[in-house]
Amino acid sequence: MANEFKLELDKRDGLGSKAVKSLRNEGKIPGVFYSADTDATPFIIDRRHLHDALQSQFHVYAVSVGGKKLHAILKEIQYHPVSDEIIHLDLFGVSLTDKITISVPIILSGESIGVNEGGIMSQSLMELEIQCLATEVPDAVHVDVTELGMNEARHVNDLEFADGIEVLTPEDMTV
Repeated sequence: MANEFKLELDKRDGLGSKAVKSLRNEGKIPGVFYSADTDATPFIIDRRHLHDALQSQFHVYAVSVGGKKLHAILKEIQYHPVSDEIIHLDLFGVSLTDKITISVPIILSGESIGVNEGGIMSQSLMELEIQCLATEVPDAVHVDVTELGMNEARHVNDLEFADGIEVLTPEDMTV
């Protein structure tokens, strides 16, 4: 498939904080791969390879876990509270033919008329819950606010989405 990034995962044998700390010192990042129909599999990945994957524009990763070729999306990344280094990640196995439910961030763009008139922009909804194929997940939902005047708002039902994306967030919610 053209719109995926290949991740080589090595099965992780050592569990516990001491083993994980040793792996991190070697430039490896621990993680876990899981899906609806497989058991959780702990793995390690090279830090540089993970950073390359995160810099790519892809949402679906072709992963190799214990010799099995599967597809996954990034479910969660944990960062160190001080150094901001990645310390753990979760990959969730997906089917390319089934829809998934996922939250995507909302990004406001432009400077509204209301702000230019002295108002303050307030964003009450930071992400939308959508359902679509894993290959159709957008990076974010971009909302143009340049035409908003004082005391005006955008609601979920004002937003436009590509075909195949179903919005699960209530449509009357204010963005």
